[in-house]
Amino acid sequence: MDMVAEVAQRERPKLIICGASAYSRDWDYARFREVADSVGALLLADISHPAGLIAAGLLADPMPHCHIVTSTTHKTLRGPRGGIIMVGKDMENPWGLTTRKGVVRKLSSLLDSAVFPGMQGGPLEHVIAGKAIGFGEALEPSYKAYCGQKAVDCKRGNVRALDKSKPQRKPASRNGRLDASGI
Repeated sequence: MDMVAEVAQRERPKLIICGASAYSRDWDYARFREVADSVGALLLADISHPAGLIAAGLLADPMPHCHIVTSTTHKTLRGPRGGIIMVGKDMENPWGLTTRKGVVRKLSSLLDSAVFPGMQGGPLEHVIAGKAIGFGEALEPSYKAYCGQKAVDCKRGNVRALDKSKPQRKPASRNGRLDASGI
């Protein structure tokens, strides 16, 4: 994180992106927010792969720390193919973009107008219903148990992969920690 802070101080970005779809470790979203705030940047987290583990409480939640969080709904959330863009606490956009009446637009308004109607297809009610069911399932205790068992299975797989006395089948985590990419 020291290197991230150093690069941010030098480059002064407008947006810092943390999280990564295929990165299998937990993220220190609070520290990323400190870095973003120190340079006046927005913080965006991509949680496409670990979203289900985050929903189950097994990995850190980015929402309290990030301005914007993006995810898919079809990986560990087990819903239909799609994506979501979430804003933690809405705020005036940092670029000062205004409505025709001169009112500063909210960040959520800019995101909405960037996606709909140009980039989004039809409403596809069956897909919306499928997402609602997937989100509902993620709230159930059985979902947390499911994710917990997947984490245990991954750890077992990593321990097995690190055992030099057995033939290696596939590369695994080198440090034996939770490897969410296997979930």
